[in-house]
Amino acid sequence: GWRTSDNGIAMQWDLVDIVGLIANRTFIPPDVLPTTLDGWVAALVAQLGHNFAKLYHVDPDYADLPLTCSVDYVIGKKCGDILRWACMATGTWPRADAETGYLTAEPLWHQGNELTLDNLESYPVMRANDDLAAIIFTLNDGYDTKYVVSGNATTSSKTASVSNPFIKTRADALTAARLILS
Repeated sequence: GWRTSDNGIAMQWDLVDIVGLIANRTFIPPDVLPTTLDGWVAALVAQLGHNFAKLYHVDPDYADLPLTCSVDYVIGKKCGDILRWACMATGTWPRADAETGYLTAEPLWHQGNELTLDNLESYPVMRANDDLAAIIFTLNDGYDTKYVVSGNATTSSKTASVSNPFIKTRADALTAARLILS
């Protein structure tokens, strides 16, 4: 987007990628909710209008993974939250593809997530992730079952709680925990 200051000759441009365009947009559910990762990513991009409707890519090995929830879970939610939930439940991560600008959902270890020193303003600093004693999932199984996954340091005083409408089983929770802990 752009803005001018008092109609002066100076103009400031704020560049955002496709993830930035949808992140804070309130999701307007379609008549029929999607049932796969590909469907959810398509529905999120469609929130930007007809010109953006096809500007996405989902890794083919993950595109048909089932993702279902009630409309009550997504009404009034931000597109960025829904995208994060969908990717968390499927073991993928969202990004804007550097070559195409498309919204992309792919596994974390995919070759497209490489950073080179040319992309950075300064050299990276290495540090350990914060220690977590556990991740506590509230499963969307109809009973709001709590499922606890051990963290990377059981003596830590920190825990993380996850309430994701797409995480319904222990297997779903373990998939998400693997990404969170890595």
